[in-house]
Amino acid sequence: MMTSQEESVGIGDFVLLDEITIDKVVDNLHRRFNGGKLYTYIGEVCVSVNPYRSLNIYGTDQINKYKNRELFENPPHIFAIADAVHREMKQQRRDTCIVISGESGSGKTEASKIIMKYIAAITNLSGQQEIERFDK
Repeated sequence: MMTSQEESVGIGDFVLLDEITIDKVVDNLHRRFNGGKLYTYIGEVCVSVNPYRSLNIYGTDQINKYKNRELFENPPHIFAIADAVHREMKQQRRDTCIVISGESGSGKTEASKIIMKYIAAITNLSGQQEIERFDK
């Protein structure tokens, strides 16, 4: 049974749906998108919906919110995935990767830029400026 907040903005992790069907998944994505939530988890996988417009959800405040936090500590966001991968690389001292998949126009290139901006921001401020210059 969904709470009133979940009814309006959906559930942040598909694993928590009471029933996994195509209709329930699409309905949840629709609710989240209409509630301004572009990201939804499936466990440790992040599903994103391309809004086809710029949003103010990638600034310094958001970076600080996700930096050095556990994946499920904050609402679903691409920064949470980037931070988890970055921490894994530092702790395990081995390479790792983020797989970005989708159809043409789904936002794969933008997602890559957002991840690079986040990594640059948490590791080196001058790197963030380089990424932003590259983006323009």
